Parts: sequence; C-alpha cells; structure tokens
Amino acid sequence: MNNDNSNNDSFEKDLQEINENLKSNENIELTEGLKPENMAKKLETVPQFVPEDNTKKLKKSKKKYIISSLATAAAFVVAITSVMLIKPWEKEPVVKPETPPTENIQQQDYAEIEAMFAEYSENYKKYHNGRFNGGFNLFGSKAEDAVAENAVADSAATNAGSSSNASASSSTNGGYREYKGTGYGTDNEYGETNEQVKGVHEGDIIKNDGKYLYVVNASNTDWEGYYDAFEEHQGDSVVPELKYDCSISIIAPEADGSMDKIFKLNIEKPEDKSIYYMTVSEIYVAGDRLIALADCQKYADYEQFASNYSKHRGDYFCEKEYLTMAVCFDISNRAEPVESWRVYQTGTYSSSRLTGNQLVMISNYNVSLDEDEEILRENCIPKVSCDNAPMKRVDVDCIHIMEDIYNTSYVVVSTLNVEDKETLKTSTVLGAGTNIYCTTETLYATSTQYKYNSGIAEIFGTTSTDTHIYKFDIRNYDVKYVGKGSVKGHALNQFSIDEYNGYLRIATTTGNWGDALTNQLYVLSPDLTVAGEVSGIAPGETIKSVRFMGDTGYVVTFEQTDPLFVIDLSNPKKPEIKGELKIPGFSAYLHPVGDGLLLGVGVDGDENGQNGGLKVSLFDVSDPQNPKECDKITMGGSDSPYVNVNINSEAYNSHKALCWDEKNGTMYIPYHKSIVVISNDAHNYTGSTGILQVTVDKNAKKLMPGKDYVSGIGTSRDDYVEIVRVTYMNNVLFGFSHSGDIVSFDKTTQKQLYKVELS
Repeated sequence: MNNDNSNNDSFEKDLQEINENLKSNENIELTEGLKPENMAKKLETVPQFVPEDNTKKLKKSKKKYIISSLATAAAFVVAITSVMLIKPWEKEPVVKPETPPTENIQQQDYAEIEAMFAEYSENYKKYHNGRFNGGFNLFGSKAEDAVAENAVADSAATNAGSSSNASASSSTNGGYREYKGTGYGTDNEYGETNEQVKGVHEGDIIKNDGKYLYVVNASNTDWEGYYDAFEEHQGDSVVPELKYDCSISIIAPEADGSMDKIFKLNIEKPEDKSIYYMTVSEIYVAGDRLIALADCQKYADYEQFASNYSKHRGDYFCEKEYLTMAVCFDISNRAEPVESWRVYQTGTYSSSRLTGNQLVMISNYNVSLDEDEEILRENCIPKVSCDNAPMKRVDVDCIHIMEDIYNTSYVVVSTLNVEDKETLKTSTVLGAGTNIYCTTETLYATSTQYKYNSGIAEIFGTTSTDTHIYKFDIRNYDVKYVGKGSVKGHALNQFSIDEYNGYLRIATTTGNWGDALTNQLYVLSPDLTVAGEVSGIAPGETIKSVRFMGDTGYVVTFEQTDPLFVIDLSNPKKPEIKGELKIPGFSAYLHPVGDGLLLGVGVDGDENGQNGGLKVSLFDVSDPQNPKECDKITMGGSDSPYVNVNINSEAYNSHKALCWDEKNGTMYIPYHKSIVVISNDAHNYTGSTGILQVTVDKNAKKLMPGKDYVSGIGTSRDDYVEIVRVTYMNNVLFGFSHSGDIVSFDKTTQKQLYKVELS
C-alpha cells in the first residue's frame, strides 16, 4: 500500500508540474515556421505511405521508413503546438466515434509473419524492461500501444509449437454399475440449455436429452501432490504424473428422482505423454453423439522435460503449449461409448457452437513475446491436428492480419462436419476473440483493444477502448474470414451483439469511471461500417444487460437505479430511444417470454443502490414508449444493520444457469443464500443453496408466487453444494453443482428426493 501511495503521489506531483509548465508557456510566441497554419502546409509536402488496397504490407523499404520518420517528426512538432493551443487544463478533449472501413484480407507468407512477430518481440522487450515503467509517455508511441493492447490478450495461453501424436482414447466404466432401471420413455417434457439464437446450440457442463443426463465431472486436480512430487524426486529420474479427472458421467434418472450412474466416460491422454493435463469445458449431445470440448496443456518437448526437470523443477522452466481439443463419442450404447475422432487446435478454449451437424470451435492463441527468436518464429503460427496426425500450421491463406492491429493473440475458428473429421477447416485473425455471437450462417468474434490515448489525453492517465468485430462465413462446413469493423467502447457479453436482416447491432460502454462513463448502441451494415447509432445513453452508468428482439433493442444500465431503455431499430440508419423505465436494482439477464413481455433476472436494490437481494421482474414492453414493471418477486436483502441476507446466483454471470420451460412459462433460477447475523461483535453465518421457480401468467401479466427448492443448510460451505445449473424431466427437477453433485426434487411438493455424488 505504501508503494502504491508513493507512486500515486509522485504521479500527481509530475502531473501538476507539467500542467504548470504548460500554463507558463501558454503565451509563448511561436516562430513563423511553427505556427499551425504553416506546419499544416509543410505536412502536405511530406510524402505519406498508403498501403495498396488498404492491406498491411509487412515489408517496407528504407525509403519508406525514412518517409515515415519524417512524418512522425513533423507530427511531433504539431502535437507540441496543439498542447499549447488546446489548453487541456481548461477543458477535456472531445473524441468522436470513428467508423473505420472494413479492411481487406491480407496476403502474406509465413516468413513475413515471422518477421513481424520478431519485430513485435524486439519492441516489447525494449519497452517492457522498464523504460517507461511507473510513468507515462506524453505523446504515446506505437510500441507502447502494442504493449498496452497485448495486455488484454489471453494471459493463460503462451506458446504453441512442436508436433504431437494423439492416439484414440479408450473409455472405462469407472466402477459404475450396469443400468437396469426402467428410466424415462421417449415422450417426456425436459429442460434444455438456455441458448441465444434458435437453431444454434451452445455447449454446457450438463446436457439433457429427455432420457439421460450427461454431466461434466469436477476435475479434482491434485496440483499440491504434483508439486510435492517434484520436491520428493528432485535429482532422480522419476517424472511425477499430475492426477486429475477428465471425464463425463452418463446418468439415467428414474421417475421417482433416483439416478443410476450407468457410465463414466474417461477421456484418455495421448500415448506420447506430451499432454499432461486436460479438463472438459463443455459438452454437446446430438442424437447418438457426444462431443466434448476440452482445454489441454502439454510440454512442447516431453523428452527434454523428462531429462531436465530434476535440475530445476522443469515444470516451471519447460516450454508449454495450450491446446483446445474436440473429441466425439458414439453413444448409441450408453453403457459402452466409443471414441469416433478428436481434433486439436492451438490456444485456450473460448467458445463453440453446433448448428445441425456442423461444429464450430473457437480458441484464443496467444504468442509469447518473451521467447528466443527461433522459438518465437516457430510458435507464431497457429496449428491444427486430426486424431494422431502431427500438428501442422494453418494454411497461410487462412491467416489474416489487419492494418494497425498490434495484438499478439489470434482468434482461431475451426468448423467440421461431425460425421467426417476430414472436413476440418480453420481460419484465424490476429486479434483475440472475447465475445462470440453466431447464427446458422455467420460467426462474429469481438476483441476489446485497450489503448492509452496519445497526445494530451495521456497527461491525465486515461485509457480508451475500441471493440473490433471479426466476421466469418461458416456456411457449408467451411469457414472464411469476411471482414472487420470497429466501434467505440467494450461489449458486456454475447447478448450485447445481434444480427437482424443483415445488420449487426452492438451495445457498448465507454469510459473508465464516474462521469466519464457513457453507453451507446451501433447498427452496422453487412460490410461492418457504422450505419447508425444512439450515443450518450445513461452517462455515469454501465450496461448490465442487453437483449435484441427483432426491430427492438433493450438495454439495462445501472448506477443506483435500473434504467431499462427501449430502442427502436426499425430504421438501421436512425435508431432512437423510444422509452425508459427507472426502478431499483438491475436485471443481469433479459428473457423474452412472448406477448410483449420481458422477464428480467438480477439484483434487487433500493434508492441507495444494491441491497444484496435477488429480483425477478416482469416488464410489459408492448408500448415501446411506456415500458412498465408490471410485477416482481424478490428474495433476500435486509434493511437491518445487524442482519445481512445476501443472494448470489450463477445466473448473474451465465445465461446457461437458467432453465426456461416454455410450455409452462416457468423459469428456474439457481441461487446461493448467505445470512450473517451480527451480535456482540460476532458474525454468525448460515448458508443454503436452492432453486427458485417463477411462473409467468401472460394473460394477467403477473408472476405466480415462486416455489423454493432448498438443498442443504449449514454453517459452512462444507455443509452443502452450490447449485449452478438446473434442468428437469417431467415432474422431477435436477440441480447440478460445480463439485459434481446432483440433487433431485419433486416439482409439486418441493421435497428433495435424492442426491448423487459423481466424483
């Protein structure tokens, strides 16, 4: 804390000194040659290098470097002049949103990309080694912008490189008994994953096909034992093995809520031992196919690791790779799944989609700039692999590097027909993908770029954000990069993005804090240029949820109250706010329920802000100019200073936590309740977990009294498990926890029926 305060005091002192100097120089008489009008004329005579066809050429001649240097020097003088004329201590600069044109695909070869990364690395090491550490650069620099943008790349991923041999894994029963129950029939009502776009399926940690449940088991990774083994065997030839669980359980529920564990599907490591850790992120079930998406970690050179680890705990020093794996199983016999295929691509798992038989897999592959140049050149190209084939570089024609992008993380997008792994196609863009929005034909990946503002704004230590939007055509089991657009600000999540009638809509927040915060909604044409926008939405607040429904967009912002904005998008070139509703708390998720009604799930509050409770709101948005909260249900919250009742829900962070029963108009919401009673300076804690049921009466525009399914009450989290997913089959409700436990409830009586521990 002392160091931080000291740095802040030093910064404030430097800032004050700079401003005083600028003020004292305000009336300096400029020489005739430095006056702005004459500098502008001089700049007109400086040749400017413009890339042909708006694509980035990686190789520049010495002449072009000289021209670029002259232009930079001239701009430097103008920047000084501008600082004195603008007087930043008197007013803040105004930055208008830009509408950059969509950039063309760049053609290059591997050598050019390698050279580009080598240059990135040189600049990164130069500036990263403390040249501007703890300070700021008055006029900014391209190299520093590159470092700033690189900071948002996926920090978990580092390099990818050498070949690996992946052998088909075998599946083992894991001790589960053979299923002999009657189970469910074929005509059941059952819960499915809550998804954004109809016909575009999303992976999750639990799937329900109406007869079986498929759940991702907790990894239970023994990292402590792994590192203890390094100490124990240091100096000998024993290579410790990391123990973990990379498996999926197939469960057959009975009508009474009991659950038979019929198979534990273990995903085996390749025989070459290069992959030492795998964890399942999400799964799909499509008929008799189960597809798992997993994050993998491997040693780039296992033999090197095995021979060197004892000298200096090679796990820390050995080069690693991060891979995303998709593996498909034939589950026509649920008691004996058989692996059909597996594919790999470099980078950590980001997201995926399943449209019909087409799997779309997205990863973020970060290229570490700290490596030696030889390793860097090898690792700077993303790679893919099918089954046991060696990893190979993505085709150079499928690698796209945009003009003025200084990011060392690729978004890697692959598609394949799940019936034929040989259809694997891959396309990459240099610029990490944060949020993914997908239709049956098009995929959009957004990348938030953080920059220190160059020039005067940098004096005040402010930053700005841009969201780059990468568009891919994913039709016909293929993936092709289409183009890029940019807007100001950053998007909250995938629901901030939507495509309708060829136009892309995206809501973003700009600014860092306080009055600098503002929000906007952009409408982009098919070529990703901005066609229209609504700006200045709720200054001083941030976006908490967004939902698009046809020609209308709904945006919720929050500071102390919850404004729900209704935005008319029927004219893409002139979107406008039609109505606004302010109520306490905010909705973290919006769900259309039909008949002009919108369900909001989020945090309760009062005039002072959040109060720790959960609130479900029913909004009547049939009249866009007069939206109303026609009903609500709350849980938790407290006005007493001695009792704190706090409700948290996974639904605040993930729409997949919610289960919507469309036929019966019912939403199931998992929650965790904590009650803290303060007395005599002591805090007494009680916690519980459960599922809140809320049913919508569309005719009356009311919410029926909610049912509460409680599982486990205790004085510590060891006494219960926190439910993070909900699903159902007929009259039985199921709650699933990250720890791998499933509980079942009777929908009618709310009684807990059974609990199964999968680990």
